[in-house]
Amino acid sequence: MLDNACGHTVIDLTYAKSISLTVGPIVGKLDLGAASLDERLVKGTSIVVPGQVTFNGSVVAIDMQPFSRLVGRPVQAIIGGDYLDRMAVLIQNSRKQMILAKSGDITPRVKVATLPLIDGNQVFAKINGQAVSLKVDMGYNGTIRLSDGAWARVVPTGTSAKEGKTASLDGVARTGRSVSNASLVLGQVSVSPISVSVGEKLPGTSDGLLGMTFLSKADFILDVDQKKLFLIPIEAPAVPSASAR
Repeated sequence: MLDNACGHTVIDLTYAKSISLTVGPIVGKLDLGAASLDERLVKGTSIVVPGQVTFNGSVVAIDMQPFSRLVGRPVQAIIGGDYLDRMAVLIQNSRKQMILAKSGDITPRVKVATLPLIDGNQVFAKINGQAVSLKVDMGYNGTIRLSDGAWARVVPTGTSAKEGKTASLDGVARTGRSVSNASLVLGQVSVSPISVSVGEKLPGTSDGLLGMTFLSKADFILDVDQKKLFLIPIEAPAVPSASAR
């Protein structure tokens, strides 16, 4: 998985042991907001994205077996923000392709929606006319998820909300609520109606998450080092420079 909102790259504990990596003692806790997972240091790892990039260094191991069972497929590693925030990440939803390149080496060919990033990987937005900061989160499969405080500001009191479940990395499906008639203004992009949800406590200090259900409606380039998020209409090509190929 790619999860730029995860502060560092993690590998599944069981998988790490199965390929004879040396797993050290517990060195910390991975904050999930509503829960946390023990982190164990794994030195000398190499993660290869074939034909694109190799990541060498230390990672941490966590128990992702409950999460794999919850989502119905094995998840053995998550490439986190420690690597992705130093790169340009192009997700071509139109072609079901991903390109990783040096920061600044992927630029769109035509005029697109360009959103400045603040405080790392956050964007300013307005939901129902209320200003919020949203963390761009490739590890979140929903549309927009708000903190309790932001939800109280954005969603009028008494609004009917639908209950649902959200999968967490600790393998627990937690109950949340959502409305489907919100309005969003994100730079040059306006969307109405749009779904907005609230649920478990969010890690960090942002007002919420901007997830892949929204981002999958276009191709996009996330370049945290350049402080930019490009949203590209599906018909508009974005190609890495020759140095990135």
